[in-house]
Amino acid sequence: MLSPLGIDLRKRFHSMVVETTLLTLFAVLLLLVISGFFSGSETALTAVSRAQMHALEQEGNSRAGEVSRLLDRPERVIGTVLLGNNLVNILASALTPRLLIRLVVVKMEITASNLVSMGL
Repeated sequence: MLSPLGIDLRKRFHSMVVETTLLTLFAVLLLLVISGFFSGSETALTAVSRAQMHALEQEGNSRAGEVSRLLDRPERVIGTVLLGNNLVNILASALTPRLLIRLVVVKMEITASNLVSMGL
């Protein structure tokens, strides 16, 4: 179907669907990486030894000092990490069905066009 300007609207619409599908796929993958970061941070902060951090801080390790300051208020740190991880996971779980529906619809369109072209 051509628009008054001679643009094939089907091809344009299909390319827009592919672009948004790829963008959604990239967003879901990025959110999974961010979720992994939050999960790793939670594990690291709950498993860290205060004594070892204190010893490293005494040796002049500035990062150990930062970790020690974070551990002074563990409920705030863990709460922040869990909140961030939940927000990321909710967003990823909201985008994933949309992505899967698009992939299934595209697959169905390809299958339908193949059947039509074969005369079935």
